[in-house]
Amino acid sequence: MATADELSGVVFAHTSFAPNSQFATFYTPDSVLWVYDLATGVLTEVGTTVPSQPIWSPDSHRFVYVNESNRLAIFDTRTQTSFSLLREGEAMLGEPQWSYDGRYLSVTIFSRSEQPSLVAILRLPD
Repeated sequence: MATADELSGVVFAHTSFAPNSQFATFYTPDSVLWVYDLATGVLTEVGTTVPSQPIWSPDSHRFVYVNESNRLAIFDTRTQTSFSLLREGEAMLGEPQWSYDGRYLSVTIFSRSEQPSLVAILRLPD
């Protein structure tokens, strides 16, 4: 964890606010994704990732982003942990969208062959 003073003067990109306005995510120029808790001033480093717009869950507890392996991952603000939605070598996922209650995530499964893309609805743990 870091403080806002430690990133003073750094240019941020792809800023995204949580629906409850308590958290914001942003990227530094070296492609490091951070979560900033606006209430406490605490910064948490998620890690080096592929810069993209993180998509927050409606309850503001989680967001989905593209990790360093170019795979969709979810970061949980309550546990300060991330997990990938797929293991290495499996299909590519994209176009994530949260259900309004935040319990489900729909994703497009992109085929590595001539097969059409599919949509999956994932039930996420609480």
